[in-house]
Formats: sequence, C-alpha cells, structure tokens
Amino acid sequence: MESRVARFLNFEKYSPPIKKKSISINKDLLTRDKDFTNSMIKSRLGYANKLNQNIKKIPEVYLDKIINLCKINNIKFTVIIEPLPRSINKIFLSSNIYNHINSLDIDIININNYFFFQDEYFYDGIHIRGDVNSYYQNLLDENILDLYE
Repeated sequence: MESRVARFLNFEKYSPPIKKKSISINKDLLTRDKDFTNSMIKSRLGYANKLNQNIKKIPEVYLDKIINLCKINNIKFTVIIEPLPRSINKIFLSSNIYNHINSLDIDIININNYFFFQDEYFYDGIHIRGDVNSYYQNLLDENILDLYE
C-alpha cells in the first residue's frame, strides 16, 4: 500500500502541529529586510520595464516588414482603423503606434473620422456588437471606394 494512503488510514498516529516559538524583531532587522525587498522590487520592475519597451517595438517592427513586403510586390498598403468609442479613439490617436503609422508613407483611413459609433454599439467597450457589425460592414461596402480615393 502506498505510504500516503497508509498514513491517511492511521488516524491514531496523528499528531498536532508543533507551535513555533516567537522571535524578537528589532527595528534594524525590519529596515534591512525592507531595503532588501525594495531592491528586489526595483530590480524586477526594471526588468519588466525593459521587457515592456522591447515588446512595444514588436508591432512597429512587423508593420515595417509587412510594408516592405508590399512595396517589393507593388501592393498598395492601407491601414484602416476600425470603429472605436470616442474616448478610446482619442487615446489611440496619441499612442506611439499611431505616431509610427502616421510617420510612414502609407494611406490611413480612420473610420471614426467618417462615421460616428455610439458607446452602446460596443459590447465590452472596444468590440462592436454583432448587429452593429452588420451595419458597419454595409457602410464599408457602400462607401469604401469613396473613402479610399
């Protein structure tokens, strides 16, 4: 029989946990531990920030690769910014990725500049509802050539 099961079946051998003795903690000990903890936290945050900066550059790198691939194959590359709530659109327009896209020699169509989508059209604050998606697709079908010129 496995030892874990044997121990489980032997209730009479159960012993309560041993209580540990309290220790005296002085101010110096607390300060030393605080400094150590702060340095560990700062170290982790520094690493996370460095990692975050590298991750933020990944979309730009791949966007540049896609644009270069399109240029090599004589394909006109256009970025279409999908419907967003007004507050999210304002944040996006001031973001680093938008500034990078705007600095490139490509066409940008921001749907939000042409059509107004009310906040209740978005089921989670960012993604449009299914019924609104049909409405949006019809708008694109009817107007995409006018927007693209």
